[in-house]
Amino acid sequence: MGKRLLRRYAALRNSQNIMRGAAQSVMTRCLDPDGQHINVLLLTLFIKHLPELIKQGKVYMAIPPLFKASTPKSTEYFFTPEELEKAKVKGQVTRFKGIGEMDSDSLWDTTMNPETRKVIKLTSENFEETLGLFQTLMGKSSSARRNFIVQNSSAIKEEDDFFGEAAI
Repeated sequence: MGKRLLRRYAALRNSQNIMRGAAQSVMTRCLDPDGQHINVLLLTLFIKHLPELIKQGKVYMAIPPLFKASTPKSTEYFFTPEELEKAKVKGQVTRFKGIGEMDSDSLWDTTMNPETRKVIKLTSENFEETLGLFQTLMGKSSSARRNFIVQNSSAIKEEDDFFGEAAI
C-alpha cells in the first residue's frame, strides 16, 4: 500500500497540470498552537515537494475571522481584536480559537466561499533562501536547528507573541 501511495504522489508531483498552473491550493490559517503546527507542516510540504505551485503564485492561505458578533438582526465577523474594538459591537461576541469551532455556515461564509473569503498569496522573493530556511528548521539536523535558534534569538523581542493571538 505504501509503495502505491508513493507512486500516486510522484505522479501528482510530476503532473503536467501542476506545471501548467491548472492547480491552485488554498490552505486555512488556524491560530491555536496545533493549527499553527499543521500550517508549518503544510508549508513544508508545498516548499519541499511542490515548489512550482509556490513559484507560480498558486498557493494561498485563507484567513478565518477571530470573532463573531451576533445580534438578533445581524452577524458580523472581525479578523483582529482592533477591528472588534473599533466597531464597538453590542450583542454576543464569540472568539474562535480555530476553524474547528465554527459551524459549517460560518466557515463557508468567512473562509471557504471564493466570493467572500479573505486570502493571502504565499510567495517568496528568494525561493532558494526560503527552501534553505525550511530545511534548517524542519530538516533532520537538530544541531542546525539549534544553531539557527541560538544565532537568531537576539532578534526575538520580549513582546513577540509567537503562539498567541498575534501569530500568523
